[in-house]
Amino acid sequence: MAELKVAGGARLIGHKIGLTSKAMQASSQIDEPDYGHLFDDMLIQDGAKVQHANFCVPRVEPELTFIFKGAPEGAECRPDRCAPCHRLHRAVHRNHRCPRAEPAKDFRYRRR
Repeated sequence: MAELKVAGGARLIGHKIGLTSKAMQASSQIDEPDYGHLFDDMLIQDGAKVQHANFCVPRVEPELTFIFKGAPEGAECRPDRCAPCHRLHRAVHRNHRCPRAEPAKDFRYRRR
């Protein structure tokens, strides 16, 4: 999927790892973290207006962004800096139970 998006002109800007705590995994009824690619079309610039009608059940969550100068490698990798951001999660199903493959693609990030 990521390769197809890049081939179609999208620019990979980062990666998302979520549900890393056992408590959050249990509450989401999964047994491993989820992950996904972040593309340039997922980034909302600070101050941009977001159309509420584009989201059936929008949620905003505070997040931390770990910024690396290069690709992280090895078990001892450390970020160059950490910055706050907000994640806008748009549920695509009104019953809030998205198939596992969908949540990571629906993140929109706003850098601060």
